[in-house]
Amino acid sequence: MPFPAKKFLDDDSPFIEDLLRTTAEAAHLPNVQTARELIAVHQPRDPVEAMLAAQVVTSEAELLDEARRAATPGLSNEHFLRHTDAIISLDKKIRATRHTLAKTHAQPWQPALATSPSAAGSTAEGALRRWGPDGALMLGPTA
Repeated sequence: MPFPAKKFLDDDSPFIEDLLRTTAEAAHLPNVQTARELIAVHQPRDPVEAMLAAQVVTSEAELLDEARRAATPGLSNEHFLRHTDAIISLDKKIRATRHTLAKTHAQPWQPALATSPSAAGSTAEGALRRWGPDGALMLGPTA
């Protein structure tokens, strides 16, 4: 099934509005529209991908804040190392989140039929399951 013509982020649902508002606040963005544009770069197709894209946006903003703090003149070595450790950790987090997002994009888009562990058992054979038998999120098609 091809990607739906209507962009996922154009939906005015409470989930999308809340995601955009909290992303704008966490990333210190000037408005919600900027958050929408930065998340849209990652082309989310469903709520899971939208949350991953928002996590990348906010983590990148946090990384830039840490880099600015690390570049403060007269900073002690201890504080400099603390900020550079945070930068390294954030970089790893961003790379891992982008990798997960790329894995979801590598699969053909299908509507997320199972939205909770209890609904996962009622989906059609071979549909994209979002929840495994143990309640953990699954990003691949069922076997």
